[in-house]
Amino acid sequence: MAVGFGSVLRRGALAGVLAGLAAAVAIWLLVEPVIRRALVIEDTRSLHGGQSAGLPLHGGDEPLVSRSAQVVGGAVTSVVVGAAVGVVFAVVFARVRGRLPGRGDFGRSIVLAAVGFGAVTLLPALKIPANPPAVGDPETVGRRTTL
Repeated sequence: MAVGFGSVLRRGALAGVLAGLAAAVAIWLLVEPVIRRALVIEDTRSLHGGQSAGLPLHGGDEPLVSRSAQVVGGAVTSVVVGAAVGVVFAVVFARVRGRLPGRGDFGRSIVLAAVGFGAVTLLPALKIPANPPAVGDPETVGRRTTL
């Protein structure tokens, strides 16, 4: 039984929203503690009034956006971007599903998702490593981001 475009689009949007919620929870549980530790390092350096390990200070100005607003904004953004990616995935899938290898729509969607993951997530992550704020040496930024 063939599934219509509207149904594929709704399923893609729902899957994207659920993925966005999962990403927001993962960020809260896995990434946020690392960011908070990095901010403590930055604050500790600022309190001691000097440069630590030859790294520059970022100034004692109050942040323009509070950390809690950043966290909430990040969660909302994860859900919205997840929905958008789900819709884009659904549109691409509806267009190319007849040409994808695999048994049934589920198998074909797995193939498309694997290709998308490789192109959009894996390759950029391998090229550009993560670096928390106030931890990296600014003089090595060129070396860290050069292919």
